[in-house]
Amino acid sequence: MTQDENRCIFCGELHIDGIRLCGKLICASCEKDLVNTEVDEPAYQCYKNGIKVIWNGEKYRQFLNDNFH
Repeated sequence: MTQDENRCIFCGELHIDGIRLCGKLICASCEKDLVNTEVDEPAYQCYKNGIKVIWNGEKYRQFLNDNFH
């Protein structure tokens, strides 16, 4: 796998562990945060939008820049 394939779509860091959704990596740390985020927390909307971006096959680099940096 290439470095980009091992880069978490949410935090942008390189990882070998986590889950893959449509070929994109969600690292174990972000996965834990995602499943433990309450729906009324601001991060929930970011995670939800990120999943939509992956699912719809949209470019996620711009999503990362807009929401996490």
